[in-house]
Amino acid sequence: MNHEEHDELWKLLDKARQPKPSAFFSANVMRAVRAEAQPKPGFLAWLRMKWVLPAAAGACAAIVAILALRPPGTTTQSADPLEGIALAAAATPENAPSLDSLLASEDNSIWLAGDPSSLY
Repeated sequence: MNHEEHDELWKLLDKARQPKPSAFFSANVMRAVRAEAQPKPGFLAWLRMKWVLPAAAGACAAIVAILALRPPGTTTQSADPLEGIALAAAATPENAPSLDSLLASEDNSIWLAGDPSSLY
C-alpha cells in the first residue's frame, strides 16, 4: 500500500484515540475460553460421578441380601383365610380333623338349636 496516496487518511488515523484494553481483558478472555471448553454433562457423565455407582451397588446388594436371607418355606399370605387353612391342613394331614368328625360337631352345635332356652 502506498502511503503517499493516502496521506490525509494516515494523518487522520494518527489523530484518532488509540484503543486500550481493559485491565480485566485477559481474565474475561480466559473465562470465555473455559466456559466454551467445558463439555455439557450427559447421562454417562452423571453415571461417572463419585457417589452414583457405590450407591447403586449398595442398593443392589441390599436387595440381594433381603432375598437371600428370607426363609425358604415362607409364602405370601392370601386374601382368603380359608385358603390358608386348607394349605395348612394339606401340609399336615395327620393333624387335620376328618370330615366325619367335622360334620358330627356341626350337628351338635349350640348355634343350630332352634330353641333359645336350650342355651341356658
